[in-house]
Amino acid sequence: MATLVERFAECVSDWEKFTGQKFNAADMARKCGVKRATVANWKNGVAKSISGAPLIAAAEYFNVSPGWLNGGSVPKNKGISTERKPSDDLSEIEGNNFHQQRFIPKMVPRISTVSAGPWTEIADNHPPGFGEDIDFCPVPCSDGTVSFVVSGDSMTSPYGPDTFPHGTTIFVDPNVLPENGSFVIAKVNGEAEVTFKQFVVDGPRRFLRPLNSIYPLISDEFRVLGVVVASQRLHR
Repeated sequence: MATLVERFAECVSDWEKFTGQKFNAADMARKCGVKRATVANWKNGVAKSISGAPLIAAAEYFNVSPGWLNGGSVPKNKGISTERKPSDDLSEIEGNNFHQQRFIPKMVPRISTVSAGPWTEIADNHPPGFGEDIDFCPVPCSDGTVSFVVSGDSMTSPYGPDTFPHGTTIFVDPNVLPENGSFVIAKVNGEAEVTFKQFVVDGPRRFLRPLNSIYPLISDEFRVLGVVVASQRLHR
């Protein structure tokens, strides 16, 4: 079985060949949400393994599978297994067998807190790929996806499965087109104010609906910035 330091060295070599640049531990640390010293420990063999979110982030950085990076006897390239095993999830389409792609959560920047109440000013001062913090989107999403933390209770529903209480993390994909009933982040035209609501289409009319009925519908002119593709909340 290979070691972490051996796999890490191979990843660094591949990364430098692909990018034509010298590996920068500080850049990797920033994008993985860890200290530079932590990356140094991975690289020089002080750390024998990586676990949790840093493992997923490091594997994402090098575009390899987490298990392989940690020294496991699994395929190097993330996503598709090259071996048939009884435990594999196999499918058959038009007579051709193929292995189902293994999903690896994408690391996305957390931009800010978004209000689930009235319009609230928010500014994204971060360049692409950076944010106040990092979250891992639990579903497939585009590279432009960001996360927000919900503030307020207008999207807290006393009925039904869809509810987004205060403190919920939502993942917003700007490359998904909104449909009637989608949950969206929307922005007042020409302003820096945004809100989190349900997008509703009624004939020629478009408006934003809160899930909490004590709040009014919003019919101001707005544009949708992105569609919520997933949410997570802590259960205490």
